[in-house]
Amino acid sequence: MVKALKIAALIIFVVIILSNAQRSQGSNMSLCKHPSGKACHRGFGTPECDAFCKEKMHAVKGGCYARSVSYACQCWSNDC
Repeated sequence: MVKALKIAALIIFVVIILSNAQRSQGSNMSLCKHPSGKACHRGFGTPECDAFCKEKMHAVKGGCYARSVSYACQCWSNDC
């Protein structure tokens, strides 16, 4: 019983740490900019925008690593 409680506490602790880490990473991200200068929202109905975001997701060189989120394509780097 005590062992089960310790395991449960450890799992909760890890989940809290991970959720805080994700939140702090999110604040550093900016929306990807399409070459047209518009912020690129994924799934917004523009195939060009979708393709651009998808391409950016794999363009790790040059410090640009984008990750697809349900509402937008976000970048880790300012040169996106």
